[in-house]
Amino acid sequence: EEMATKNGFAPTSAGALAYFRHTQPPASSCCAVPCLELMTFDDQLIEAEKVQELQQYYKLSPNVITAATKQGTHAVHWEGLRPACWVSRVASEFLGSALAVKTDVAQLREAGSEKSSSGRPEAQ
Repeated sequence: EEMATKNGFAPTSAGALAYFRHTQPPASSCCAVPCLELMTFDDQLIEAEKVQELQQYYKLSPNVITAATKQGTHAVHWEGLRPACWVSRVASEFLGSALAVKTDVAQLREAGSEKSSSGRPEAQ
């Protein structure tokens, strides 16, 4: 109820429920930008069955990529003898790839518009 109240919702159970509905993300099928969903089967806040369900979200949009690990718990994302954050590395690799694809698509579109505006391919 406290978060609901701080965000303009009534300080009641109904207000809290309205707040939760308001803050839910849209369906994955509406995702228009690349989104990486990381989860783990030993999460202490989400049951393994729910992780299996969430793992299927990639089927709803070509922009949703899901990945699940066997271990990792809810917020523990360290690896190695000298702990390093693997989530940061994975997220960085994903972002780099998504931006590279965006650049490639933009270049293909630009090349296509140049070709269609002249009626013939550009000389190389």
